[in-house]
Amino acid sequence: MWIRSQDKEMLMQSSSFSITRNYGGKLKFAIVGSIAGTSNVKVVGYYKTKSEALHEIDIIQKYLETGDTGIYEVN
Repeated sequence: MWIRSQDKEMLMQSSSFSITRNYGGKLKFAIVGSIAGTSNVKVVGYYKTKSEALHEIDIIQKYLETGDTGIYEVN
């Protein structure tokens, strides 16, 4: 899927997403996406709580379930 990062500075094709801790930052959790066809990962968004990050993952899942082939913009 194509995804645009929360800061609007990156557009990438991602094959999977996960939540990770963001140590040392004010926003404690991050969603990272695996760049399709590589072993590289990039942060696509930062969140105050794990619950907020999980909510965004839920929204991404719903977007994928619609079969839409457009670009998803991370909130």
